Amino acid sequence: CYLIGHGVEQSHETALEFYLRAADKTSMYRDSFIECYIAGCGIDAANDIKLYRVLDRKARGGCRHAREYLREKASTNAQAAYRFSRYLRSQGDVLAQEYFDRARNMGLDNLRNFPICASCGNVGLDVSLCGRCRRKYFCGPACIQKAWQVHRHECSRS
Repeated sequence: CYLIGHGVEQSHETALEFYLRAADKTSMYRDSFIECYIAGCGIDAANDIKLYRVLDRKARGGCRHAREYLREKASTNAQAAYRFSRYLRSQGDVLAQEYFDRARNMGLDNLRNFPICASCGNVGLDVSLCGRCRRKYFCGPACIQKAWQVHRHECSRS
């Protein structure tokens, strides 16, 4: 299983490719993959985040199956709702904030590996990576300037 690395090297990209192949063929294969994924099968929260990150990237790249899967799961999974809100924002859709708020209501702030501003702690759609080190998130120039005295030491080590 590529998703959990059982018997083969773990690869979320390869797992997604198999999911997409299954989704293209019949709904029976798609559903069995999704059910295996949802049932757990060794998948923890970190893997959940990684897989939804891949789905987000594929959806923004134009993959209809990834987009539909994110939309379907957005009602019950905070990570899916967050990633779907990012997709909608990239498309200029006004529903982006609604899905982001839904993710926050489902506990977005309590999950690991979400973009949280290193300066003010805000979790939002407009939080973006530092353009230099690509490791810390900030709301914008004001937050970067406010945190720069501390962040510049981390940033220069990259």
